[in-house]
Amino acid sequence: MQKTLQDGRQHIVGLLVEGDMFGRVLGGTLDVAIEAATDAEVCAFRRAPFETLLAQSPELDRLVLVSVLTELDRARDWMIILGTPRIRERLAGFLLVLCTRFATTDNLLRARGTALDVVVPINRTDLAHLLGTRPESISRAFHALADTGCITLRKPDLIGILDLEALAAEAGEDELKGRATLKFLLASVQARASKSSG
Repeated sequence: MQKTLQDGRQHIVGLLVEGDMFGRVLGGTLDVAIEAATDAEVCAFRRAPFETLLAQSPELDRLVLVSVLTELDRARDWMIILGTPRIRERLAGFLLVLCTRFATTDNLLRARGTALDVVVPINRTDLAHLLGTRPESISRAFHALADTGCITLRKPDLIGILDLEALAAEAGEDELKGRATLKFLLASVQARASKSSG
């Protein structure tokens, strides 16, 4: 999702993955543009018939509300990530968000032995725009995280997460155990590690 300012500058303001909804219901227009970073299929609904369907189906109305609240939670996560002063911390937070968001998305997050591989679906320039920095700073931050041993750079768009807890510490995330998805990912990695050592 990208927003164009009055002076023509463009800012990436979010990433969408399989199953995400975008657009506005109940009036108003979406003031961001959506650009596909990968091959994608989009299912579109006209607003008026969709709003009628929502009024007739409380269960669908509830699902849309849950989707909106989830997006609000993500926006809060982004505010925290972008509020950290060091690019390395922002990048670590971004990688944690990718793990959380892509946990159930095919081909974007997969286990490799005791590590997790996550696909970064945008290039370094776009990632720099998203994290409020320059591509050179993103590259340095990737290498700094690799030097600590919490990640490895398999390809420019494929990051191996070797130590999820260390990555969370780099992001200043003290609540790793409290985040259900990350807790599940960590448990999966630890189970693989115990199987491979036993």
